Amino acid sequence: MKVILGVVIVFMGGYGTAHAQQGSIALNCSGTNDTSELNRVISSFGSESRTLKLPAQNVARCAVSQTTIPANITIDNTDGAGLTVNTGGTLTILGDIINPAGKQIFFNALAGQGTVSFKGNRYLSVLNPEWWGAKTTKDDSPALNACSTAAATLTAADIDLVNTYNLASTWQVGVGVPFTYITLRGHGAGSNGTTLNWVGATDGLMVKFWANKYSNIDRIRFQNGVSFGRTVGLRFSGPGTGTQSNNFNIDNCIFTGFYFGLQAGDPTTQAASSELSFRNVAFDGNANGFVGLSTGNTLVITFLNCSFANNKISGLHLGSASDCHIFGGGFGANGTDITATGWTSTLSVIGARFEMVNPDVALTIGGVGTVAVRNCTFMSEPNQMPTHAIIRGETNLTLENNFVGREGESWIFYDYGTGGSGKNYQFVATSNIVRGKVLYMHPDNNAIDGLATLIEGVKGEIVWPNLVTDAVAGQGQMSRGALRVKLTRRRNTNYSISLASDADERLHFANKTVEGFDIVSSDRTSNSNVTWSVAKN
Repeated sequence: MKVILGVVIVFMGGYGTAHAQQGSIALNCSGTNDTSELNRVISSFGSESRTLKLPAQNVARCAVSQTTIPANITIDNTDGAGLTVNTGGTLTILGDIINPAGKQIFFNALAGQGTVSFKGNRYLSVLNPEWWGAKTTKDDSPALNACSTAAATLTAADIDLVNTYNLASTWQVGVGVPFTYITLRGHGAGSNGTTLNWVGATDGLMVKFWANKYSNIDRIRFQNGVSFGRTVGLRFSGPGTGTQSNNFNIDNCIFTGFYFGLQAGDPTTQAASSELSFRNVAFDGNANGFVGLSTGNTLVITFLNCSFANNKISGLHLGSASDCHIFGGGFGANGTDITATGWTSTLSVIGARFEMVNPDVALTIGGVGTVAVRNCTFMSEPNQMPTHAIIRGETNLTLENNFVGREGESWIFYDYGTGGSGKNYQFVATSNIVRGKVLYMHPDNNAIDGLATLIEGVKGEIVWPNLVTDAVAGQGQMSRGALRVKLTRRRNTNYSISLASDADERLHFANKTVEGFDIVSSDRTSNSNVTWSVAKN
C-alpha cells in the first residue's frame, strides 16, 4: 500500500512539473539591466501565445533598456513587482497586459526617464495612469503625462480615471504631431467621483488638449484647489494654426473654481477648435465658465441641457467663437449669462431658463451677426429683479415664444443701445409674454435708420426719436451737416415738425418722401445738435 501511494505522489509531482515547464519560464532578474534575460525568455516562447508572469514583489524588479515584447505574449503583473525602464531606454509592448486595478507596473518611466510605447499594439485600448504610479497623495501630473504620452502611440486610446488626481503642473493630452485621438473616461463628476484637482500656481493651466480629435471627456470634475488667479481648467489648443482640436463630446462634467473653466482655442495663437458638443455639463462658481479665446475662429459649438451658475464675470463668453447653439439648460446668478461679440456669426438659445439676479444680464450681444431666442423663460425673485434691460446690444434679433416675469412686474426685455448707425439690423418679436417693455430705446440713441422692427406683426422703423406716437420730442447730432429722419406712416395721420439748432445756422428739409426726410444745415461740415419735435395734427 505504501508503495502504490508513493507512485501516485511521484506521478502527480511529475505531471505538475511538466505542466509548469510547458506553461511558463522563470525570469531571473537582477534589477540592474535584465534586457538580455527578458529577450531570452521571449525567444523561448517562439510564436505561440504565452503569458509572461513578472517576478513577485519580494524579488528583484526586472529592469530593461531597449526591447520589444511581441503581440503573442501577455504580461501578467498580478503578483509581480512591475518593470523598470532604464533611463533613455524604450520598452515597446505589442501584446495585452494583466494588471490589478490601482497597481503600478511601469517604474522610472516618467518624462526624462524611460519610455513606454504601444506603437503597433492592437490589443490595448484603455490605459490607467496608476500604471505609471498616479496616487492621490502627491502631484499626479508626471504620471498622467506619461500615461497620455504612451496613449498617443496607440491608434486611439481611452484613459480610465478612477480617483481624485492632484495636479501641480499642466497635463498635456496629445503630442501635436501627428494628431491624436485620446479620450478621458471618468466614473462620476460628483464629490466622490473622478476629480482632477488643481494644486499648482494661480496662473496655471491644468489640462491642455494638444492637437487631439474625435474624442470624449466623460464624467469628470475639473476643480480648482487654489484661488481664482488666472487659472484655466481645460484648454483646447495645438501647435499649429487653424483647427487644432475638434469633434469633442464633453458629457456629464463639472468645471468649478477657475478663472476660465474651459477655453476653446488658445488666447496667444491661431490654434482654434471646432465641433464641440457639451451635454449635461455644469460651469459653476468660476470667474468665467466657458470662453472662446483664439486669434483663429472657433466654430460650431453646441450646449445641450448645460448649467451656468454663480460665475462671477460671465457664464458663457463666446469671445472668438461662432455658430453657437444652446438647447435647454439653465443660467443663474452670473455676472452676465451669455456674452457674444462680433466674432459670432450666429447664436441661438432655445428652451433655456434664466434665473435673473440683479444686476445680472441675460445676453450681451452687440455686433453679433444674428441672434434667435426662442421658448425661453426669464424669472427672478421679486427682491432680485433686474432694474435694467436683460438683453443688450445692436444685432439682428428674433424673440419668439418667450416668457418674461410674473404678473405685476415691470421688466425691460431688450435694449438696442446707442450705436448701430447704418447697420440696418432687424428686430422681430412674436408671441412673447413680457411683464414690462419688450423694446427700450435710449433717449440719446444715434442709430439713425439702424433698426427695422416687427413687433407682434406690426412693422415700424426705429429712428430718432423713438416710434412716432401722438407727440415726440428730443434732439440728435448732425453728421456732416445732415440728419436723416425716417417716419412710419400710421392711419393716414398728418404730422407737424419743428426744429432748431444750437449753432448759428439755417436748417431746411431735403429728400422728402412719404417715409422721411433729411434735416440739412447751411454749414455742410456742421456737427451741431438739433432739437426737434413731431406732433400729430
